Amino acid sequence: MTDLLQHRGPDADGFHAEPRLALGARRLRVIDLETGDQPIANEDGTVWAVLNGEIYNHVELRAELTARGHHFRSVCDTEVLVHLYEDDGVECVRRCRGMFAFAIWDARSEHLMLARDRFGIKPLFLAENGGRLAFASEIKALLCLPWVDRTWRPEALRAYLQVGYIPQPMTAYNGVRKMAPGSVEFWRLGASGRPGGCAGSVRYWQPDLSTREPTPSFEIAQRRATALLEESMRIHLRSDVALGAFLSGGVDSSTVVALMRHLGVGNIRTFSIGFEADTHSELPYATAVAQHLETDHCAEIVSTEEARLLPDILARFDEPFADSSAIPTYFVSRLAREHVTVVLTGDGGDELFAGYPIYAPIPLYRVFDFVPVALRQCLSNSAASVLPEKGRGGGFVRRLGAPAEYRFFSLRYGHWLAERFVTDALSPRLRTYLEEAGHDEWKQAYQTDGGTADAQRVDQMTYMVDDVLTKVDRSSMAAFLAALSLIHISEPTTPY
Repeated sequence: MTDLLQHRGPDADGFHAEPRLALGARRLRVIDLETGDQPIANEDGTVWAVLNGEIYNHVELRAELTARGHHFRSVCDTEVLVHLYEDDGVECVRRCRGMFAFAIWDARSEHLMLARDRFGIKPLFLAENGGRLAFASEIKALLCLPWVDRTWRPEALRAYLQVGYIPQPMTAYNGVRKMAPGSVEFWRLGASGRPGGCAGSVRYWQPDLSTREPTPSFEIAQRRATALLEESMRIHLRSDVALGAFLSGGVDSSTVVALMRHLGVGNIRTFSIGFEADTHSELPYATAVAQHLETDHCAEIVSTEEARLLPDILARFDEPFADSSAIPTYFVSRLAREHVTVVLTGDGGDELFAGYPIYAPIPLYRVFDFVPVALRQCLSNSAASVLPEKGRGGGFVRRLGAPAEYRFFSLRYGHWLAERFVTDALSPRLRTYLEEAGHDEWKQAYQTDGGTADAQRVDQMTYMVDDVLTKVDRSSMAAFLAALSLIHISEPTTPY
């Protein structure tokens, strides 16, 4: 299983085995290059941990734990997890800031704790069958186990054809599921050799709009946002290896690089790519920002011959995935890995700061929501017969008659086109197979209250997790590169 994940950790591997449990880890060395190999245990070997990702506030936590009397054999963030668990138990995850998926085995109680970071920057997949449990950072590691059911999950494939990825907790396989972001699961071994099972799960964090502060002035909002971003950048810059940044010339990545310069980072390495036939190249914008911020900029034009790598890029996702930006993300990751081990990215900025164009019409729709649904549907149908579907205003009027809670799904995914594709473009056999999937219960996660803030919340828990962050994780890890996003811009106990 770990051999299949060598690209995620090319520097080292490690194992711990007991009669009914085994832990394995691959490591990409970023913090504590000499003594941080995993799994890592406490002093008496009763608590073991494996970690994928990074705990950004490990320095502060280490100082606190040392003051409490804990002794450390390394300076890595994984050992911090072990001692934090000893003191705080399952609540330790609430103290951690970072991108992580980790497992902690407590031999004293024979309990296993699995946790995933708040936004699901790092993946965690699970397979369970007859009291057996396996977990891994990618599906391919689980599929090498003979007892894992690898038959297709038709409702997952139907969802893929509508949104371009497979929404959590589903995967393309009946025997594998995704663990939810911001969640913890507890597993126990059965007594006297009997199968164990899940002892419980907790969603320890998710975006919360129930308590919101009054809207501040622009000047106050600007100062607060800048302070949060600066603080986030400071802890992201903790690294014992070379660090750089992706730079497209857009607002998000340019802000990241500007923050690096503002905080006094010396030689900043930035990376961009373009394509031979790219009519919308970002390279001129990236070059202008790089010159303005005086970075050591590396740019590369990807040739059409590189198309031969597409099957390999797609295979990294282990299941259907249709975001074409995974292709440039892989190529820019490959370019960056020639110079650095870690990069900072601007991914997640659009979801936090409402940067997507699809958010713009939401307030306009709310103006019409006072009109009864039946009348809106009548107006929508009448206007749709005049305006072409893809013409200016065509999409807007077609959504007027949609219930407010489902309108954002249409804005994000254009569901009528996807439904038509499923119905008309597939073979009769495949169409029948997908129709047997039943109701699309997964769509409930995409309902909103009709407002922009709730649309951002839905995006943060669906599209950002299963598409944007998945794309960055698989594409960068395929190039042996760690990619860090600044979406953690606040203390872990405070709603973002």
